[in-house]
Amino acid sequence: MFSWIWGWTALFAGDLTFYTTLDGLPSDTVTSIAIDPFGCKWAGTIRGLSRFDGTHWEHLSTVGNFPIFDLAIETGFFPRLWIGTDAGIFVLSISRQAWQLEALYTKETHPLVSNRIFAVTIDSGHTKWFGTDKGISFLSATRWDSVPQKHLSSSWILSFGYDQNTGWNYIGTKGGGVSRVRMDSLDGITSASPYDYTWASLPSDTVYAIQIDRDGNQWFGTDQGLAYHQGTNTKLNWFFFNRDSGMSNDFVQTILRDKQDLLWVGTKKGVSFYNGFRWQNWDFEYGVNAIAMDLDGSLWFATDRGIIHYQKENAIHWEQNREGFPCFLYPAFPNPFNPQTEIWIVLSRTAKIRGEVFDLSGRKIRTLVEAEFSPGTHPVIWDGKDDTGLESPSGLYVAVFILDGQIHQKYTQKWVRFK
Repeated sequence: MFSWIWGWTALFAGDLTFYTTLDGLPSDTVTSIAIDPFGCKWAGTIRGLSRFDGTHWEHLSTVGNFPIFDLAIETGFFPRLWIGTDAGIFVLSISRQAWQLEALYTKETHPLVSNRIFAVTIDSGHTKWFGTDKGISFLSATRWDSVPQKHLSSSWILSFGYDQNTGWNYIGTKGGGVSRVRMDSLDGITSASPYDYTWASLPSDTVYAIQIDRDGNQWFGTDQGLAYHQGTNTKLNWFFFNRDSGMSNDFVQTILRDKQDLLWVGTKKGVSFYNGFRWQNWDFEYGVNAIAMDLDGSLWFATDRGIIHYQKENAIHWEQNREGFPCFLYPAFPNPFNPQTEIWIVLSRTAKIRGEVFDLSGRKIRTLVEAEFSPGTHPVIWDGKDDTGLESPSGLYVAVFILDGQIHQKYTQKWVRFK
């Protein structure tokens, strides 16, 4: 266990917390993770469900020890957790301090097409969609129904992606690419042309993850790479990413876009994230099965060896002050570093930026940047050298970025250099 923890710690000194069965998880193989409106974390594993209240993980025996494949939070006046398992659908009513088993749906008691629920999603009309190994069932208010097989390119469903702008539900399948369906005004199902290798040149027709951004553009994670598509024309505007593009691994299992519009991709061999310019990777010998973003902007990774909480520097500060403070410093990578590290500056408006590096005595080591930047994301690299071109010794350094010469708009990070 110590080797994989060290691999992360070397990159994220001080930013990570690790949870395993030693902390109360029923299994280290964590398949899914969700954050409820009260900030509690819910983790699905191959041996049941756990809840984290900020202090400790508690295994919920009321759900049993069934393998859990997916979780979905239903928000509203009465929040609920919908749990897709190997034995049907469990529903918990949840509050800040408590939870209660509200319902259990199986094919023996309700019109589910199968008890193996691999994917769960909830659309803007509070219809619940359940993807199984034999097709899709959905629950609209109190009415159960299923998606006709003629609308699906494969009956083995692996993932969902819902577009709130259009109402289309994108369905990732095993061997059939992506199907698109939506509910019309009469609660009827309509379908569109599928996305598959023949029509859209997907890297693979097995699609494990789908992410729809706020503009309706789609990201599809397959076992042969990542595909990005703009619009709804199945044959146009496709872009592809894989190991040759800079990703850590071709087998994509989960996708998340965070509040700073950075794309996070969990693979069979680590995490890749994309800032619109380039990929950065955290490579290790186990899979990342799910990624969830917390209320404060930090990230939770469900992996084959437990759960990792990544507290991004300045995440809370940025969310609370994003109107008054137009800058966000994304954590430097790698950190510690040798020979160089890179930080991304995210700006909501045009601003003049002066960035400098200091040692712990307050002595200025290097002026990194002094220029005017447009809105957007801008990389800044420190090669570990001072202003004279000499290499700085190993140690702790502080990077300071000031906007428009105003001290009250100062942003700092600590960097560790080793030689």
